[in-house]
Amino acid sequence: MSYLPTSSIYHHPAWLGVLEEAYGYKPLHLGCEDATGALCGVLPLFSRWGLRTGRLCFSTTPEAAPLANDEQVQTMLIQAAIERSQKEQATTFQFLSRSTIFDERVNGVVGVPDEETYELVLHEQPDQLHFDEKIRRAIKKATWSGVQIRSGETMHDLRAWYALYLQTTHRLVILPQPYRVFELSWQRLQPQEVLQLLLAEQVEAGHRGLLAGFLFLQWKQTITYLMAGRQWEDQTLRPNDLLHWHAIQNTCEQGLRSTTLERSTRETRGLLSTK
Repeated sequence: MSYLPTSSIYHHPAWLGVLEEAYGYKPLHLGCEDATGALCGVLPLFSRWGLRTGRLCFSTTPEAAPLANDEQVQTMLIQAAIERSQKEQATTFQFLSRSTIFDERVNGVVGVPDEETYELVLHEQPDQLHFDEKIRRAIKKATWSGVQIRSGETMHDLRAWYALYLQTTHRLVILPQPYRVFELSWQRLQPQEVLQLLLAEQVEAGHRGLLAGFLFLQWKQTITYLMAGRQWEDQTLRPNDLLHWHAIQNTCEQGLRSTTLERSTRETRGLLSTK
C-alpha cells in the first residue's frame, strides 16, 4: 500500500510490530480485498486496557487513518473497525488523520482537534534555503564552538542519546517513552533506512562530548521529527539549531521535499523549546 499518497511511516508493518511488542498492544489490523483477492485497503488497529479509559481500540499515532484509494473502501474499514471495537467491548474507537474528510463518513464518527503538525516544504537546492539572522547566528556560534553533527550508528549511540532524552522529559515534566520502544525501532526500522539518529557533539582536543540528538523517521518524500534529547547546561552552544539545519540540508540533498514536526498538544511548549 506504500504507493498510495496518504500512506505514512505509521502504516509500516515494522512500526506496528514495534508498538505491539513494546507496549503489549493487541493487534486487530483490518484489510479489505477486492473481487480478485488483491488488497485494496488497510487500517492498523490495536486494543489496550487503561485504568481510566477502560478498553480502547485505536489506530496508531500520530497518523494512521484508513489507507485506500477508494472512498467506499475507507468507509467499509471504519465501519468494520467500529464493529470490531464493539466485539472487544471497547468504550472508545479512535484513529488520527490530518484530514477532516472522514467526518460523518460513518454515523457518529466526527473529528476533533488533537495534534498540531508543522511542515516545511523544501527547495531542491540547499543553498536556496533562507533563515532569519537569529538562526544564522546560532548556526555560526555552534560551528565556531566546535559542535559537529554525525549520524548515530550503534546501539551505544542510541543508549547515550536516550540518557539525554530522559533528562529532557524530566525537565519538561513529560512522561518518557520506555527505552524498549527505541531499541525495537532501531532494530527493525534503522536497517531499512527509515529511522535516523542525528547527534550533535562538541569536539575539543580530540574529545567528543554529546550535547543533543534528534530521532527522525523517513517515508517517501518526507522526513518526520520523532523525539529529541539534549544536555540542558550546554544549550548556549546552540546544538539544536545546528541539528535542525543539518537535517534540513540532508533532506534537500536526498531529494526529499518536506520535513515535519509533529507533537501532541501536551508537549507543544516544551518540545518547541528544544529546537
